Amino acid sequence: MTTKIFRVASYSVIAMLVIFILLTFRNYGISNDEEVQHVYGRLLLDFYQSGFQDQSAFHYKNLYLYGGFFDLMAALLEKGDVLWVWDMRHLLSAGFGLIGLIAVCKIATTLGSARTGLIALLMLSLTAAWTGTMFTHTKDIPFATCMAWALYYTIQACRFAPKIPLQISLKLGVAVGCALGLRIGGGFAVIYLLLSLLIASVFMANGVTARLQFLAKSSWTLLPAALISFALMAIFWPWGVMSPDHPAEAIKAFSNFSFNMLTIDHGMVTRIGEVPRTYLLHYLWVRLPEVFLLGLLSIGLISFANFQHMRQQLVTIGWVALTPLLIAIVFPLAFVLITKPALYNGVRHFTFVLPPLAVLAGIGIDQAWKVFETSKPKLIALGVVCFVLALSTLVELIQLHPYEYIF
Repeated sequence: MTTKIFRVASYSVIAMLVIFILLTFRNYGISNDEEVQHVYGRLLLDFYQSGFQDQSAFHYKNLYLYGGFFDLMAALLEKGDVLWVWDMRHLLSAGFGLIGLIAVCKIATTLGSARTGLIALLMLSLTAAWTGTMFTHTKDIPFATCMAWALYYTIQACRFAPKIPLQISLKLGVAVGCALGLRIGGGFAVIYLLLSLLIASVFMANGVTARLQFLAKSSWTLLPAALISFALMAIFWPWGVMSPDHPAEAIKAFSNFSFNMLTIDHGMVTRIGEVPRTYLLHYLWVRLPEVFLLGLLSIGLISFANFQHMRQQLVTIGWVALTPLLIAIVFPLAFVLITKPALYNGVRHFTFVLPPLAVLAGIGIDQAWKVFETSKPKLIALGVVCFVLALSTLVELIQLHPYEYIF
């Protein structure tokens, strides 16, 4: 019965988000790079409509380095002439944001319970870096959503490995292919999968031979995922498959991506190529809601203060299922700390770390709930603190509308 209540609550939150999107999608202006992205989508559509003859898309600025999944879809929908093109793009982008929120709920429910799923859903819903940007960040939000679904199916694949069901393999391929069809950074999803399976082989097989067999069987059952992801990448990012060295060229371009632009860090105006390694961590600290940070803090404190409890929870959840989530958080953060790339606009280009962080925060609050269940006063105190922090953030977002993205 309790599980049903939390599921109904999650559905209710999603329904309210749908209403919010439908009522407000016309309230947002055009973002700085939205016009060039839409032109790129139109040019990609021209490429296909001309029978691959019109290749203007691959000479338009540096947009050929990106996949055109979202922009191609927007260019197709534009033909329907139902909405003003920019309203249509914002509605479409918000739709992706909603689908990303659903992915977070499903991941958290898989790793915890329906209650965990509801908490994680609320965490991300209250995050301005997600719900405040999901109308206008028309590349970052769709990419983050595809990465979230890739993470969900990676978790499912690891749970069933080495005999991964065809249905999961195909869905994983769709998620990864769509991510690669937006950015070469979708390759992170492939890295998460490979690392997760490697670690899973350690937990689920004994001896070198058994582990190699585990990895071989897993690879075979993931072949459909590889094929469908490559096919989708080819459709949405044709330049990426026109030459074997094009993906490497895109990686190199983004690894050395820098231009004469300024950003702000610790109140100081800084060139984007000179930001400190801690830039992303600092902006996560600033931009995540207090209740979100409380969830992350809770998981850390409970792990140290009540290790026996957490160890039992890990046995319940399973290291194999939890590993992809931890990798999806640690790997990109470590990547930034080690490589020190040019960064700007806060967390924008790493929006894809927000869904896994929301899941972890949801697990943190849920575990704190379990720890305090034996003490009614402590449980009430936790509930009051979470409610006040969440309400404070919600009020701030309402007051800022339609400029939530700045919070």
